[in-house]
Amino acid sequence: MAWDADDVRRRDVLKTSGALSAAGLTGLAGCAGTPGEQDTELGDEIHIGLVEPLSGVYANLGQAEIEGAQLAIQDLEEEFDITIETTEADTEADPDTGVRRIEELVTQDGIDAAFGGVSSSVAIAMGQWASRNDLAYIASGSHSDATTGGDCGQYMWRTASSNTMLARTAGAAMADHADSWTLVYADYTWGQTARDAVSEVLQNEGAEVVDTISVPLGAGDYSSALNRVQNSGAEAMGNITAGADTTRLCQQYLDSGLASEMKTGGVLLEDEVMWSLGPEGVAQMGVWATVWNPAYQEGQMGDFVERIRNEYQKTAYSRHYLGYTSMDQLVRAAIRAESTAAADIAGELNGHDYSDVGLLDGTQAWRECDHQNEKPTYAVQAKSADDMVDEDGERIWFEQVAKRSGEEVMRSCDETGCDL
Repeated sequence: MAWDADDVRRRDVLKTSGALSAAGLTGLAGCAGTPGEQDTELGDEIHIGLVEPLSGVYANLGQAEIEGAQLAIQDLEEEFDITIETTEADTEADPDTGVRRIEELVTQDGIDAAFGGVSSSVAIAMGQWASRNDLAYIASGSHSDATTGGDCGQYMWRTASSNTMLARTAGAAMADHADSWTLVYADYTWGQTARDAVSEVLQNEGAEVVDTISVPLGAGDYSSALNRVQNSGAEAMGNITAGADTTRLCQQYLDSGLASEMKTGGVLLEDEVMWSLGPEGVAQMGVWATVWNPAYQEGQMGDFVERIRNEYQKTAYSRHYLGYTSMDQLVRAAIRAESTAAADIAGELNGHDYSDVGLLDGTQAWRECDHQNEKPTYAVQAKSADDMVDEDGERIWFEQVAKRSGEEVMRSCDETGCDL
């Protein structure tokens, strides 16, 4: 009987094809016979694929998620007497490349589960492949509403806050910061859904969205967009970019002199991308939303911040948290299930409350209807340069101005468009 390679099950591929490449997986289409079953019982080892952008515009974000994951591995191996093997693969922030990489990790390296993505378009593509092929996959850093919305997957979960969660958290602070906004957004699923979420929330809070301007991922020159922002007459520029793109847009905003004419802010703060601007530059960056606030340093969170500083000589920020939590939750679910089968891991993740394990000061749980992580989300504002902490490897340049629980800001299950 002929069968389609796109629908071949992961455990069947591993048994039948061994070390086939991703190209070899496609070549199985049309083969006769019924593939065998792979043993998915969890022993004393588990193999996790880290599928991240390790080059290009999001490389620093992917690397930080891996660094956070390595600390989780230390903790898990000590607590459970388990060996956690990892294999890294570079998505190059490209959906097709990401799918090829996750296929290769399955067919060549024999991973049991995976996490990563950063870029929402990449995460969604990998998550849909994983769901078709019985691989448990956590989209650690994807923020597009579509990830746990219309493009959700049976075996894909999302650790990060969605764009709606971020926008609903920071919306009131952004509206207080400026009465009118022009939004500059990355022109792919993350930026597009963030544009829509921010526009809706700002308008609900009484602010005006004067214009929205798309820019390509990895744009080097933002002069055209900034000219349009300046001519829009808006009081503030909304920055809906990420990674190195945020750094470049913020730097060019400062270099152009726009900071003396208008305010700015954004929907996704990742502290590291701001550091090259220096304290005086960051002091002009306004109000942002963020999934994790390193300024709050008590208990387990404070220990984590110190460990990142000691291990990597870096200030912990949101991507470290996302990497740690994704690895922690994926492995713990497999341990509870005593299995690496995606269906068994799903049974342990869906509806699971892990507030006692997480690095946040609030309730965390995996919502069953769309696989969204229910978690607190924060709004922060740049401190004045004189008030910033910048010593002994620690940088605290933003202060918290709002915190919202997941329950307050998540879309309802009916709103998401996810049908699981």
